[in-house]
Amino acid sequence: IPVVSVTKKITLEYLAKTINKPASTTDSSNQSANSSSSEESISSVSSITEPVANKFEVYIEDEENNFNTPVVTKSILATESIDLTFKIKEGGVARYKVVRDGETIINEEVRP
Repeated sequence: IPVVSVTKKITLEYLAKTINKPASTTDSSNQSANSSSSEESISSVSSITEPVANKFEVYIEDEENNFNTPVVTKSILATESIDLTFKIKEGGVARYKVVRDGETIINEEVRP
């Protein structure tokens, strides 16, 4: 049975989330001898919001991959697209799933 290659473009959708970090009062950027009023107002902020990366794992089940080990593992701070290539027997089926921060967000079949 011939094996065919199928390429599918998928989107890793970034889910915005932030953490609040306490602002450091000993931050060297605020220790300037010529401290202006704008620097003083920055140093009085009690927390800093920082974006948090999403960790993605992509799993494939086809003729070459067993669905147990991720074929792609990456952390992103913005939505991006990637190409997945599947090796599928003619008349067969492959599947893939996308896990973002431990939660499966896509689980689909691919046919040649």
